[in-house]
Amino acid sequence: MFKKQIVGINQERCPYCEGKSIIKRGKRKKKFELVQLWYCQNCQKTFTPQLVKGKTFPLRLILDGLSFYNQGFSLEESCKFLKEQYGLKVQPTTLSKWIKQYEDICRYSRMRKFGLKLFTPYQVMPAISLYHRQIYKFRIHRAKLALLLQEDMRH
Repeated sequence: MFKKQIVGINQERCPYCEGKSIIKRGKRKKKFELVQLWYCQNCQKTFTPQLVKGKTFPLRLILDGLSFYNQGFSLEESCKFLKEQYGLKVQPTTLSKWIKQYEDICRYSRMRKFGLKLFTPYQVMPAISLYHRQIYKFRIHRAKLALLLQEDMRH
């Protein structure tokens, strides 16, 4: 299912010439999302300001898939949640590749099996609503915190 969502950031400079004379120049339809196109009036190049290039799936979906897995859900369960949330079918092998690709920035992967012994996936990140001028949903990764505190107590 194609989501009509624009993904991108407010572009300030051209990535080719670092020029500031840039304007919006329509949108490009990717497989699962719309991406904002920008045009540089200095070097006459059109570009997209994506943080991650070459991905079929939207970055938000990839991050949510990694989050579900790091919360303690299996690959299959995580893919099922992504299908429910985004309406897009992600294969467990694809999610597994993302986990390996982003392993260096998802440091919880080395502690995951120990965290699963302490908490179920539904207990790992409880949400607490705080009311301070606005409603704020506070979440903390209980398994990660418990493992870090255990580590700190040993030293």
